[in-house]
Amino acid sequence: MPTLAPADDLEANPRVKAVFDDIRATRQTDFINNMWRYLAFDPDLLAQTWAEVKAVMATPSAIDPLTKEMLYIAVSVANNCGYCVHSHTAAARAKGMDDGQYAELLKIVSLAAKTNHLATALQVPVDARFNLGEACVAELSLPAMAGLTLVAFVAGFISSIAGAGGMIVLPCLLWAGLPPVQALATNKFQSVFGTLSSTLNFLRRGHLQLGPLRGALLYAFVGAALGTLWVQRVDAAVLETVLPYGSAE
Repeated sequence: MPTLAPADDLEANPRVKAVFDDIRATRQTDFINNMWRYLAFDPDLLAQTWAEVKAVMATPSAIDPLTKEMLYIAVSVANNCGYCVHSHTAAARAKGMDDGQYAELLKIVSLAAKTNHLATALQVPVDARFNLGEACVAELSLPAMAGLTLVAFVAGFISSIAGAGGMIVLPCLLWAGLPPVQALATNKFQSVFGTLSSTLNFLRRGHLQLGPLRGALLYAFVGAALGTLWVQRVDAAVLETVLPYGSAE
């Protein structure tokens, strides 16, 4: 039994009407199903839930619409949600799911439930190759680790003098007439902000996932840190031979 009853005129509330109108436009139908009618008692909850459904289920993405509906059915079965099982089965049918696909879906759902329970009961340990969080560490051979650390050491050594991109920026700053120390300081500031903004951009776009990369990041960080520390022990005259403006730092 429902725990509340929807109002007689839900669309008297302009916020509810706006959401309902968007549902109609997105789904190209005048039908508003009960899920939305019952959520309308709280316009904020209604709008938030519809925005999420629209973004995930009604927006083109790497997963096709039928597969999304079939995944939704599988999760709804697992969560014992009768309403969602019915509504998304109907949606999957409307998107082309035939009897053969439906039967195969049910076989997968039932098999997954069985093996999930067996694995849970037996507490089967995860195979190393399936543990994605450790995959990067496992795949790095000793020579690869050493090579990565060495390259990062050199990069850290140079960066501690010139900063990221300093091999290009610093000569330009010196050519413009800045004293060496001011040129180094200017380059350091811009390289810090440039590195931060580019890193945030990679993270935001999903191109950089720190978890699976932690092994590579660890060895790169160690190498860069060693290079940065080592440069402090090198005589300024040696640095000046490598980088004419190195002794200014």
